[in-house]
Amino acid sequence: ARTLLNGGAYGRARILSAASVELMFTDFNTGFPGDEHGLGFELYQHWYMGAMATPRTAGHTGFTGTSLVLDPTTDSFLIVLGNSVHPVRSWRSGSAPRVATANQLARAVPVRPFRGRTAWFSGMASATTATLTLPRTPNAARLECALWWDTEPGADRAALEASADGGATWRPLPFTTDGRTAHPTGTVDGWSGRVWHTVSAPLPGAATLLRWRHTTDQRYVGRGVYVDGLRLLDASGRPVFDEARPADGSRVEANGWVRSAD
Repeated sequence: ARTLLNGGAYGRARILSAASVELMFTDFNTGFPGDEHGLGFELYQHWYMGAMATPRTAGHTGFTGTSLVLDPTTDSFLIVLGNSVHPVRSWRSGSAPRVATANQLARAVPVRPFRGRTAWFSGMASATTATLTLPRTPNAARLECALWWDTEPGADRAALEASADGGATWRPLPFTTDGRTAHPTGTVDGWSGRVWHTVSAPLPGAATLLRWRHTTDQRYVGRGVYVDGLRLLDASGRPVFDEARPADGSRVEANGWVRSAD
């Protein structure tokens, strides 16, 4: 595992060429989304890689419940050894032990806040909805913040939503990331490259409630969603809400989100 993550070398010894190893982490099955394969390895399979899964994560399973997961994006690997066919083959089905172990290792790899010591973290639980609601702020015209996400693609999403009736109903709020990528549905999912993205969203009207919502299904999860540096600006660009100010930060309503240093 270490040799492959090192690009084919172990210590001073070259075991495989770097080009050969790169083939293992390259998807040659692009015509069949969800069934990604490199040379000799599967790629991006949440069903046993859990939250370690990325488009570059390679792995393989074994008949008795074993698995190997290699994640070059974090330079980490996981080897699960087990005998799930003892005493009988029918005592366990599925890959729950593989996924649970991979999720724990993925959580142990820190995500550093965009600024300051902590950021809002949505958690990694299945079948949950976590909301992070900003207070109603007069004269607010634009939301700015930083966003980091890694979710099960096509299943778990982070959504930016607005409410004009005090939270009785919510609708998607379109936004852009990094000043160039539009998200007209107000949602993101999948893998964001394990980097922070800056968010900008014009508000539809004054005194609008805003929230980030992260929803997961009953199956698998990614590393989760992080939000940091929440600010509301008026039409002239002056901050009218900044969570870095203690008085403002204390007004954020978190349900399922926690402040996290990693």
